[in-house]
Amino acid sequence: MTALATCDNCAVNWWPFKDSGVSSEAKQITQTYQSDIEQSATSAEYGAHKKLIRAMDELCPIFIECQAENWDGYGAQPISESAYINAIELYMQLPSQYPKPDITPEPDGAIGFEWYLEPYRTLSFSVRGDNTVIFSALFGINNSDYGDKPLDETLHPRLHELLGTLFVD
Repeated sequence: MTALATCDNCAVNWWPFKDSGVSSEAKQITQTYQSDIEQSATSAEYGAHKKLIRAMDELCPIFIECQAENWDGYGAQPISESAYINAIELYMQLPSQYPKPDITPEPDGAIGFEWYLEPYRTLSFSVRGDNTVIFSALFGINNSDYGDKPLDETLHPRLHELLGTLFVD
């Protein structure tokens, strides 16, 4: 993924105008700009833009709150900017037909994506910033899988398959 995005307190800005203007003119400029984007983009481009905004809403607070050593009071490693960027990339690749995962910081400096259906039916992906997705799946008492796959331009087929297995009716 070539386009990166972050929030106000992060290293890379994704939105050219911050909605901090209070005047009616400032609000009108922001509304006009947003309207122009909506009208000029194809529905697929606009859908990707909206998904990116959702990714930012979920991931930016985690990144900001967990940048320091010991962010949890128990010796946790900081979330790196590269882990944050990998998390955005993974979020953007997740198929929309499945429920959103719970996204949480992990004490080893990773950002985790978890789908928990019941005690023996769960799937988790983690990214640490090295362009690798670490996964762990449990589909019953004696049916588990784990490993890692590269984080590329599209979701790795094995990770897509694991999601499909988890959410099969």
